[in-house]
Amino acid sequence: MVYSHELSGAAVLDSRFDNLYAAARTARTRAEQAVRRTECVLEQSEAALQQHQQARAQARLTRELRQSGRGDRLRYSPYARLEARLASMPVIEQAKGILMAQCGCSADRAFDALRRISQHENIRVRDLAAQVVANTAQAQEPANRVPVRRAERAVLFSLGIRVPSAR
Repeated sequence: MVYSHELSGAAVLDSRFDNLYAAARTARTRAEQAVRRTECVLEQSEAALQQHQQARAQARLTRELRQSGRGDRLRYSPYARLEARLASMPVIEQAKGILMAQCGCSADRAFDALRRISQHENIRVRDLAAQVVANTAQAQEPANRVPVRRAERAVLFSLGIRVPSAR
């Protein structure tokens, strides 16, 4: 014979086990989510650490190059490249202005001529521009007149200016 209080006790026990099982399942789901978030944070941390190590190595190399005084630091340091570019920009603009005044051409056409001749003569644009500016400045003084060099002659020729040879 089964008593009613025994039956209700089993049902209560089953209900407690169901509640305990549901709580354990919820806890396990939360734990799995926490593990996934932790793994994601770990991956991001590893990537950040790798970037930090690369930046630190680059900074160390740049510092060593700066301290050694070697000229190839421009290749490694974006800051040094920017400084060099900003230093050469006024000279290039002066040379463009000289060519524009002498030829009556646009700024784009003057720079295009400088660029083409620098590629043809294998001279950096800033060096070619410095030659044009220096020769123009020296040409203002008749005693210091310097003969026009081959690269400058090519620039002027490409713009339609004929320069007599200095023979």
